This record gives sequence, C-alpha cells and structure tokens, in this order.
Amino acid sequence: MDFYCYENWAHGRSGHSGRIHKGNCSHCNDGRGTHGKVKGATENGHWLGAFRTVREAHEKAALNGARVIRTCQICLPLEEEPPPPNGEGKPKTQDDPPPPVTLDDLTLWRRGIIQLLNAIDNDPSKKGVVSRINSLSHAGRIPRETASLMVVVVEMRNAGEYEKKNFSHIESEASRYAWKAVVEWAYIQGVELKP
Repeated sequence: MDFYCYENWAHGRSGHSGRIHKGNCSHCNDGRGTHGKVKGATENGHWLGAFRTVREAHEKAALNGARVIRTCQICLPLEEEPPPPNGEGKPKTQDDPPPPVTLDDLTLWRRGIIQLLNAIDNDPSKKGVVSRINSLSHAGRIPRETASLMVVVVEMRNAGEYEKKNFSHIESEASRYAWKAVVEWAYIQGVELKP
C-alpha cells in the first residue's frame, strides 16, 4: 500500500499544511487528486509520494515545512498510525514553532542544489556552487529570483561551516523558505530533490 501527502501551502488559518492519504483514496488517486490530473504542482500545493508508510509521508511533509499534518479521515482513521512526536513526546500542534535550521540541514540543502545544478547542466568544470548558479542564471536557465534563493542557502551554509555562525530564528526561517522555494521550482522543472 502506498501513501501520499498533499502539501498545501495556501490552507486558510493553519497556513502550510499536509494531508496524508492512502493511494487508493478517492481524494488522492495515487497522487493525482480528485480531478485525476497528472501529478504535479497546482495553484495551492502539490502531491508528495509515494511513501511506504504514513510516518514517511509525515516526515517528508514536515521536512518541507508543513506546520499542520493530518491524516485523511476517510481513508486513514486516527488509530491507524499516529504522527511522530515532536522532541517532547507530544503530538505536533499548529502552535509549535518549526525546529531551528541546523548546519546539517543547510549542508543537505546545498547538496540538493548541487543535484539540481547537475540536472540542469552537468558542468564538469571546477567552478564553485555560487559561480555555477550565477552562470546558469545569466544564461537564462535559472530565473534570477530562484538563483538568488539558491545563493541564500549556499551562503548561509558557508557562514555556518566556515564562520561557525549561530543562526537567529529569522535567519533560520529565511533559509528554510528559500530552500522550499528552490524545491518548488525544481519540482516544476521535473526534478525531485533528494538531498
């Protein structure tokens, strides 16, 4: 049995959220939704998956920044598998802040950016990551705003790695949302980032 999560970044009061479904749920249709469209991003969100377990779907949605993640009440009753606890052993709620971005997060995201750059243009030269981003942006292969967001992630990682920078909450959130925008753009380009 496969599971999918609809990641909705425009969901009312709760903001960025996720809803986990069984693949055969009428709301999911193996990640094509109720209208049976081809998998991909919509105006309000996109489908993640397939996953082997509810927990994997939950973890991916949380990694992408979903603040509220629930299971479908039609295909996944609550007793099937609870969401993983946050660090304090209680279920994650809408009011819990996202965890701070760590150097490990930024390093994984930088690897994802390198993966994306290689998918766009496998340049065998020894250019640095920022140089590659800028070259592809100037060549029109990466939109300017997306290139800028990629540079944010890379430079924040460099600051943590080489300057031992501790990130403020705002810097963490800026990095997290820059990464999410890069992931969204990559997904639209047909590249699923797996750092």
